[in-house]
Amino acid sequence: MSQTLQQIFVANPIITNTSTDLIYFSQSPYTAGNDAAMTYANFEAQFAPAGSVASGTINQLAWYSATGAVVSGLATANNGTLITSAAGVPSISSTLPIAVQDNITALGTIGESVLVTLSDNATTRLLITNASTGTSAIASSQLTNNAASASFNLYSSTYTPVPSFANRLLMGTDSGIINGILMRAPAGGFTVTTDGSLSTANLFVNASGNVTASGSVSALTFISSADSSFNGMMVGRGLANISSNNVFGSSSMGDAATTGTSNTAIGDLVLRLLTSGTSNIGIGANSLERVTTGSSNLSIGTSACAFLTIGQKNIALGSNSLISLTTGIQNTCIGVSTGRDQVGGAVALTTGSSNTLIGLQASCDSSSAVGTLALGVNALALAATGVLSSDDGAGISIGSASFKVGFRGDGTIYPTAGAISGYMIQRINGVQYKVALYDLS
Repeated sequence: MSQTLQQIFVANPIITNTSTDLIYFSQSPYTAGNDAAMTYANFEAQFAPAGSVASGTINQLAWYSATGAVVSGLATANNGTLITSAAGVPSISSTLPIAVQDNITALGTIGESVLVTLSDNATTRLLITNASTGTSAIASSQLTNNAASASFNLYSSTYTPVPSFANRLLMGTDSGIINGILMRAPAGGFTVTTDGSLSTANLFVNASGNVTASGSVSALTFISSADSSFNGMMVGRGLANISSNNVFGSSSMGDAATTGTSNTAIGDLVLRLLTSGTSNIGIGANSLERVTTGSSNLSIGTSACAFLTIGQKNIALGSNSLISLTTGIQNTCIGVSTGRDQVGGAVALTTGSSNTLIGLQASCDSSSAVGTLALGVNALALAATGVLSSDDGAGISIGSASFKVGFRGDGTIYPTAGAISGYMIQRINGVQYKVALYDLS
């Protein structure tokens, strides 16, 4: 009964081989003449690999350390990657060769986001080093989008192409970044400091967009599309942001939606309630504070014309000058507290018009006086009271009983000629005089 090679091997398994053992070869299905035999020595010479594998340790990679038939183990390392030296010698290292680093930073493209995660208390750094000290050396990090690029550049201390760039960190964009640079901090704001201390920050932008600056700036151009506060003083155009209005001071021109133009407010609460008034100038805290529709008023001094509302063409120079005037027009007052109530009969001018009061506390005796003239300290002009000259008060007052004005010089006394034309009432140094008037034409 014939048997196949498989049946023969199963019945007579080979445990060890000697060089003279025969090894039979056949094909399936078996047919006569389709078999062959070879000694084990010849088989090993023809098919067994040459060389040897040296013993190694766990986690080693096998490699040829030299030309030949011996494979040995490559020393392993923790947290490393397989690299080769400039001569092609492999090793395991946690540092990439310089040539590979250059390829990644200069030529490489990363198609996806890179996430760097470190354990607590570790430091995350992206280190870009330029050790050159050349006059054009720059350590640079560049970001590019589909339109243009932006970069962080640190110039060497000997950089010369642009002298002001030497030893300076520059953040910039090219002209393709048409929307500029936006720094967004939903909480905490943005701080610039020269010594690392938040308490001495030179520039701080809080989460609401308010800017705080400190320190000394030799030359600064500040551009803002809204009123800005500097050390508590507001600078701008007022609540309505009208281009021809100018505001310097806290709450000035700031409580009403004004349509008035060409107004200037310098000082706290100046023109605070302005609505449609135009061409007003207020200088000094509370000056022209309550003006609403009044126009062409000039007020210089704390609380000057403070209660004026709709009056026009008034001039008040001096603290508290015309402080009580509300609706009067065309008054001119020069001196501290002119046109306000004083001892000795003076009352506060409130609705009077066309009065001229010059001198400390110069005033008149009527709140609605019209056309009076008072010259001198405490000078008091009496408003007209009748239809005849002899009944009228002294519309012109020069000096006062306490602060007399002297009159010197020679004059011509004309004899009576014809009827008297009338009288002029004057108040000089507190005394009222009636002066006869003759027509000499």
